Amino acid sequence: MSEFPSSFRGGVFAAPDITSAIQSMVLRETSTWTSLLFASLNCRSRIRIDEGAIIKATEARARGAFVHFGNMLDRAVHGRAAQRFDRRVPRIPFLEYAADREWHFHVLIEPPYFMTRQAFIEIIEKSWSSCEWGSTCHFREGDEGSAGYVTKERSKAALEAWTDTLVVEGVVMRTK
Repeated sequence: MSEFPSSFRGGVFAAPDITSAIQSMVLRETSTWTSLLFASLNCRSRIRIDEGAIIKATEARARGAFVHFGNMLDRAVHGRAAQRFDRRVPRIPFLEYAADREWHFHVLIEPPYFMTRQAFIEIIEKSWSSCEWGSTCHFREGDEGSAGYVTKERSKAALEAWTDTLVVEGVVMRTK
């Protein structure tokens, strides 16, 4: 019986150099932020649509919900400047799935300098709960261990490739 390499997880290869490259990118980008908030956003496992049918959460639906959430968050924080001048809240989201937690996101977010942390958290909670697939949120202060946590290998087996965990369409690194 042959042994699989340590980079083989859940039927796909997660090269250690990719993991470390993403961790380095996260550390490099967040090091320029004035502060760091770590949010866990949980998705509903299923919803009832207008026709009465129940549909399950999928990776595509979760990703779409996060993009919608990001747009609502930007608008709630920056008002019309979000649309007119492309003002955005910097964020780096990672998607995960676990049998005991369903689809959920771990997001590193830079709170705006002109807003109290509690007011910003309330806006996040309101924006996420307004999303069709949004459920609960949990927050903690971000630190140097956050990059390692969001790039951990467990809870990523449901994704086709480990690199799919970074929600590229939801990433905002720089803002005007």
